[in-house]
Amino acid sequence: MIRFYHRDTPGVPTMSYSPTISTRWGQFSAMIKVLLSTGNGSIQPLGWQLVVDDPNYLVFRQGKPGGAYLHFKLWGGAALALQLTLAEDFTGVDGSYNMLGNGVVSGVVAGSAVHAFTHALNHRSGSTSWVVAGDENTFIFNWSENGNTETPGGGGSSGSALMYVGDDLEGNVIAIGGLEASPSGSYPNNYFSKLGFTALRDPSTGLLVDTGSLSVEANLYHSTVAYRVMTWSGLIPELHLGPVTWMGGGVVAGDLRGLRIALEVAGCVNPNAAAAIGFSGTYNSRTCFTPIDLGDGYNYSLAYTYNPAPMLMITDNPAYW
Repeated sequence: MIRFYHRDTPGVPTMSYSPTISTRWGQFSAMIKVLLSTGNGSIQPLGWQLVVDDPNYLVFRQGKPGGAYLHFKLWGGAALALQLTLAEDFTGVDGSYNMLGNGVVSGVVAGSAVHAFTHALNHRSGSTSWVVAGDENTFIFNWSENGNTETPGGGGSSGSALMYVGDDLEGNVIAIGGLEASPSGSYPNNYFSKLGFTALRDPSTGLLVDTGSLSVEANLYHSTVAYRVMTWSGLIPELHLGPVTWMGGGVVAGDLRGLRIALEVAGCVNPNAAAAIGFSGTYNSRTCFTPIDLGDGYNYSLAYTYNPAPMLMITDNPAYW
């Protein structure tokens, strides 16, 4: 069953807001466990299995038979960063809490690079918001922390991130968001593109990527692409939602689940573009995940990322899952 929650959904966990590193990790850990696995009162979990709940790292497994493993830990290269790893099997962790097992992979470049996010989920109560959508095999988690309640118009914030983890529509297990960077580097930027990508298997061969590399592409923007400023203030009567598609190993691999591109306002992130597709009220980093009514009875939230996103929409409409 597809579930959709955001910061203002009745019954969701309440966060304590603090710039302290340990508090941020603790809050992320508590939130992701409730949303994916344990639930909380009226909040039913998405259906992932919590395999290991450790103060230093977390391990989840997809709900499908033979599902892949997902590992989170604080990244050693930057104390405010979150490292993400996928694996076919899980056998434990090493002395640095890195996941061990068959097909362990973090990023698509062979070697020591890791797939990481700048982590600022609960920094400021006045400007932080989040949304999650997913089921037992895929989840989309987007948080926005812009430093104040400024409008996310011409740029994003490195503390804001869009995370996609799990199956695509073809059953490929992937993770998108953040940046693939050296463990000794500075804070990673929270892009949503091929710059932060992990694939468990090569879609052209079906083999585990493991310690190898994989060339990937996606119809997503990079940080060098400027936002398109939209000055039109009308309401678009019919919105066309296109797929987010990724390619790997020289083949078209599949489309993402639950994430669509609003084609009429592609490349725009500003209040007029939001209003043009049905957002009502003040649009800022605290309110930007308020669901938009497109008239079909399902939830749609505008994704917010560090880099110019092609006006991505997160939805629980089963037609896109």
